[in-house]
Amino acid sequence: MRRGRGFSDSALWAGAALALAASTPARAGLFAEPSLRWSSFALRPVADEATPNYYGVGASATAGYSFAQVLDVGAFYCFVPARLKAVSLTGKDVTLGAYGADVAIRIADSVALDFRGGQARYHLARQTRPDELPGTWTGPAGAVGIGAVSRLGKQTFFQTSLELMHTVLVNRGDATLGKRRLDAFALSFAVVLNAGQKSRFEETIFRDFVDGLTFF
Repeated sequence: MRRGRGFSDSALWAGAALALAASTPARAGLFAEPSLRWSSFALRPVADEATPNYYGVGASATAGYSFAQVLDVGAFYCFVPARLKAVSLTGKDVTLGAYGADVAIRIADSVALDFRGGQARYHLARQTRPDELPGTWTGPAGAVGIGAVSRLGKQTFFQTSLELMHTVLVNRGDATLGKRRLDAFALSFAVVLNAGQKSRFEETIFRDFVDGLTFF
């Protein structure tokens, strides 16, 4: 009897595992996330000198694979043309772009946590002040963001996010100029098109998690 029961339990667990594995791909799917962003960025001073601040409106796009509309894994690209002192839709003084890998976690259709890593590119198109950094500079970049999520439909979301990015840049033409650090802040507005499907079990767990949080 014990052997038969053990075999039966093992078969039951194996069947449950196979059913879970079979159902997971059905809940996953492709996603795309185009967005518009307002950004402000500046180089960190080397000593006590003043560094100019740039402001611009740009765009970003992320695409990849979403698991149950909870975990998104993909690639991103963003580009921001900017001007000194204030945003201007005509012309640019400098451009800042970045690309790489993106991992985002969406909690209970309410909050999104976003982590990015890759390469950044800074290029001064027009120098008007002596304290501006001329030339083209590239280097590794990392960013973290937090967003508010609103569900528009079964497979669509609207997301407003705040993002902080930091990069360490080296001049592409002359590496002897040393490294410069740059910090960027962005406010983005995105529409998320997500073909994945969320199960009731996952939805309940994440809703209970958010409901259990206490904010002080």
